[in-house]
Amino acid sequence: MDTERGPRPSLGVVLGLALAGVALGVGIGLIATNHREPTAGRAVPVPIAAPDTVAAQQAEAPLRLGPVAAPPPSPRPEPEAAPTMPGLPAVPVPAVPLPGAPAAEPAPRAPPASVGGPVICIDPGHPSDQSAGTQARSGRTEIEVNWWIGEKLEAELRARGYQVVMTKHSRGEMVTNRRRAEIANAAHARLLLRLHCDASSGTGYALYYPREAGHKDGHTGPSAQVREASAAAAEALHDGMKWRLAGALRDGGVLTDLQTGIGGKQGALTGSIFSEVPVVTVEMLVLTNDRDAEWVEHEGNQRLLAAALADGVERCVPPGVARRN
Repeated sequence: MDTERGPRPSLGVVLGLALAGVALGVGIGLIATNHREPTAGRAVPVPIAAPDTVAAQQAEAPLRLGPVAAPPPSPRPEPEAAPTMPGLPAVPVPAVPLPGAPAAEPAPRAPPASVGGPVICIDPGHPSDQSAGTQARSGRTEIEVNWWIGEKLEAELRARGYQVVMTKHSRGEMVTNRRRAEIANAAHARLLLRLHCDASSGTGYALYYPREAGHKDGHTGPSAQVREASAAAAEALHDGMKWRLAGALRDGGVLTDLQTGIGGKQGALTGSIFSEVPVVTVEMLVLTNDRDAEWVEHEGNQRLLAAALADGVERCVPPGVARRN
């Protein structure tokens, strides 16, 4: 019997102490776990809330102030066609040009045309089967001057309500004198107005009409009726022209075809011989005269001359009077 160790504890006491130690260790471990920071790389379980709970949390969550990514651009809708009524064609909508795009050039605008007004035939003289006309010392040709005034007179007469027929379509087009008269005849013109420039030692303008019948290529004309109407037309043209041209060009008055070089040989000018309508030749100025040649170079004087001729046409053939049958 060992007397140095003292008396032994009972089995119940030992078991009680062991259980108490285990419980104490478990409690200490739980406390340490609740206060430990999550370790990097270790997943932290996140509880999954019910859908109602998630909605409530999102409503209570504060707004984020950081940058928000822009949403992707939505596709551009195609333009819709304009609605149309049954049985009616769709009306096209004109395209609108983009800012800075060059504007389409408008189309060229024709002189205003009249409907049913008297027909006037304008004959800008030369080049013809007889000559290319005269020219100034500066080199300006009669063909150019006649065309300038012819175009301006055409526009002026159309604006006043006349229908206009030109004997040629371009400045340098060659048309015979006979053909020029035939164009006026085919158009049933109320007047054939022949525009020329003179070559002489004089100055200013003068008007010529056929007083006698002439002969050319086996043809005799114009008729007595045309000659009489041409004389009246020349006087009326002169009366209308002289007031506007007073102080600008010298007035040479009304003369006859016999007082021209060719008319004196043939009895009348070729354009008069083949004309079946009243015909007047206007020598608008003397192109070989330096003063006249310089005067007609100015655009304003060209328009003045065209307006004076149009005034004369109005005296001769009022714009509201249609062709006589």
